[in-house]
This record gives sequence, structure tokens and C-alpha cells, in this order.
Amino acid sequence: MDTLISFRAGSWIRDLQVIGLPFLFAPISTIGYVGLPAEKNNSISALINFMRNIGMSFPPRL
Repeated sequence: MDTLISFRAGSWIRDLQVIGLPFLFAPISTIGYVGLPAEKNNSISALINFMRNIGMSFPPRL
């Protein structure tokens, strides 16, 4: 990739990078709630979303 890449090529590359994310985040969110009491739902939701935001803030390495 360089500065002369077309928008279409950049879009396809980004699509390929993120195509598996739903298959990653849904199970992680489900597993995060297993075995926890209902009163902890807000806390675990905050932790999962915080970690998701931190993880997605790093640029992909090519």
C-alpha cells in the first residue's frame, strides 16, 4: 500500500481486515457473561466495551 492506492483497492483491503470481527466479538461477549451474577452485568459490559475500544485503537500491521 502507498499513497497512490485507489479508493476501491483501499476499501477491499479494509473489508478483508474486518470481515472476521463479528465472529470474534460475539463469542467473547457471550463468554464474558458466563457464570456471573445478574448484578454484575453493568460492570462486565463496561469492561468488555473498554477492552474492545482499546483493542481497536491499534492500527493493523501489514
